[in-house]
Amino acid sequence: MLPAQRREAILAQVRAQGAASAGELSRSLGVSVETIRRDLRSLRDQGLLNRVHGGATRASRRAS
Repeated sequence: MLPAQRREAILAQVRAQGAASAGELSRSLGVSVETIRRDLRSLRDQGLLNRVHGGATRASRRAS
């Protein structure tokens, strides 16, 4: 699985469930927890999700 595909899968899971743990994502996607952490940081930096201890939650909506 390419990194872009993996990140889309991460976003889909977080959006569907509201949150996901790094360990759970690691097992379901067949990559290391560190790879998931890097992906979560990248997605957080893009404003696509919130990074929390041990995983991620849906991005909060911010007033403009």
